[in-house]
Amino acid sequence: MTRIFRQYQEGDRRSSSWVVSLFACLLVMWLDVASSSPAKHVKHIPDIVLILSSEAPPLRQVAEGFQKRLQSLCHTGTHCPSVVTLSLSEMDARSLRHPRLFVSIGTSAAHHLLEHYPAAHQLHLMVSKNTHSAPSSSQVSALFIEQPPSRLLDFVHFLLPERRRIGVLSTEDSQIFVDLLEYQTQQHGMDLHDRMIDDTEHIGRQLHALNRSIDLLLALPDPAIFNRQTLATILLACYQDHIPVIGFSAGMTRAGALASLYTPPEKIGSEGAELALRLLHGAAPLRAYPQHFEITINRRVAQALYLHLPTDAELDEWQEEVQ
Repeated sequence: MTRIFRQYQEGDRRSSSWVVSLFACLLVMWLDVASSSPAKHVKHIPDIVLILSSEAPPLRQVAEGFQKRLQSLCHTGTHCPSVVTLSLSEMDARSLRHPRLFVSIGTSAAHHLLEHYPAAHQLHLMVSKNTHSAPSSSQVSALFIEQPPSRLLDFVHFLLPERRRIGVLSTEDSQIFVDLLEYQTQQHGMDLHDRMIDDTEHIGRQLHALNRSIDLLLALPDPAIFNRQTLATILLACYQDHIPVIGFSAGMTRAGALASLYTPPEKIGSEGAELALRLLHGAAPLRAYPQHFEITINRRVAQALYLHLPTDAELDEWQEEVQ
């Protein structure tokens, strides 16, 4: 009886040892698999997070230009960074870890990044020189929507060399650019006449008063002045006073401006992609005007105002020299 009990104990010990060994083996196998498989709960941090202020078509065109140019640069041998695109509303709903670079499109997204991610590397597209508020010491780059003041005035001089009295409409928000423009008009031997607009309800009357002292109106991209509610009134008042208008978009030229000098949204996106790659490779932060620009001319308006303009070939030649 005692011998049978000892045999039972020895068998029980052998069984227990086998179970422990099996459990240990399974545990090692599970740890090995877990360490070699990607963790499902760890989210990949992209190289670039692209943030849109809204779904407005121009902003979408910037994003498309950015992605297209980035892909074309990757095909030339450059390592292609990973990109995630978010709307500003999606950004608000998330708590993101810093990517290598944030890229904002539009003013609202730029302000959001400056407020919530002040230490992150950032690139802001489609922002105004007037309202861009990043501290100079930060890791923030920007491509402004305005054209360089010197380029604008060179264009005015080439297009209408006899027109020396330049008028602009401004608000408090556009004074930074107006100050830069005033300095450049002095360098070009021109006179700048700035009319502050506090209320756009009577903008036509204010413009008629300005038109008596100018011979050309240079439109600045200040949405408080130039918008769907005011554009027709401004163009009509200038047409009545025989004052040509230089605009900042192809749409303004079609609407009745004599000409426009501007950078299309997709080109801003394209230049933004080139700058983003340089920043990812260690370039210093840069805040600049776009290098690429286009010109549109409304020759019907020129004819109605009895203005003689350079030919298309001459305009193309000037653009190639400047660009």
